[in-house]
Amino acid sequence: MAASMISVICRCGRNILRSQIKRNKFWDERALHESAVLRATDEITHKEEEYVDIEVSTEEFKYVEKLFPSKTVPEPPKHELYPTPSGWVPPAAHISTPYAVNRTKNHNLPVYLEVRVGGTRKLTLIRKIDGDIWALEADIRNFLEPITGKKCLTQVHEVSRFIRVRGNYVTEVGKFLVDKGF
Repeated sequence: MAASMISVICRCGRNILRSQIKRNKFWDERALHESAVLRATDEITHKEEEYVDIEVSTEEFKYVEKLFPSKTVPEPPKHELYPTPSGWVPPAAHISTPYAVNRTKNHNLPVYLEVRVGGTRKLTLIRKIDGDIWALEADIRNFLEPITGKKCLTQVHEVSRFIRVRGNYVTEVGKFLVDKGF
């Protein structure tokens, strides 16, 4: 009890001394730490601290490793029947098109819906395209125009390897890519 009271008094005294020095515009922190009063209070507080010995054990670390997230996404399990109940279909082994649409790291198709202008403008975004991006754009347009009954407006960005289609056609484009084998 007495030791904790001394510690509190030392800390309070140190704070009062610091505030007095700053109030008198003595800003040199080295001089503050070199003062005899602070050294004396630091010695008292360090004497009170007692450290506990620790024991390092690696036997239980295998249970800790189970809690870490995996460094890579595991391969999806093999199923007897596709599509799976969630609708997922694996990519085909061989595809004979001049373009390719790579899957994401989670093995999904890179087809997204962009919502802009307060939710009034919807764009379908196809990313991760390799090969002849213009051939893919033509195939998507030829696939969507009979479904929609109107001209399909697209934007091709060759450098960033993506295609934007005006409208919400995420399910239709996803079905098109799965049918192609991607």
